[in-house]
Amino acid sequence: MKSALAALAVLVALIAGSGLIAARSRPVLYGAHKAGRHDNFVQASTRPLGVVDFTGDGSVYLTVTSWKHWNTVLATGQGQLHVRSCWGKCAVFKTEKAAIRLYRVRQRKGHKYFTRLRYEIAHKLAGVGSRTLEFHPHGAPAWRPLRRLTVIR
Repeated sequence: MKSALAALAVLVALIAGSGLIAARSRPVLYGAHKAGRHDNFVQASTRPLGVVDFTGDGSVYLTVTSWKHWNTVLATGQGQLHVRSCWGKCAVFKTEKAAIRLYRVRQRKGHKYFTRLRYEIAHKLAGVGSRTLEFHPHGAPAWRPLRRLTVIR
């Protein structure tokens, strides 16, 4: 019995030391509420609620209100898109319900994180529609619209 427990303890220690347990952990969302000054690998959290700024000037932002699903490859939730609809001394925002999806998991220093955020809205707001954001390790904002590659023929 003692030898079986000792063997089990050695096996658990080997698995933990190999990183297999860390590899199965759920990915986090970095830079959701605020970008870092030089490094956006800040504020790591699973199922964060609140604002995701992706313009840098606050003219368009996403508010995450709930998460329905969060696993090792995908997270889905709900929120609202806020778009500033007038300028100057006016600060009026239009809002629309948004379906949110996190995907494209990468790993840094043994920790998994999402690198893509897709939000879908039913109607455009002040010219802003559904879009995909990508996580940037450096600079503000941490989440920026995905740049599409243009093929020149």
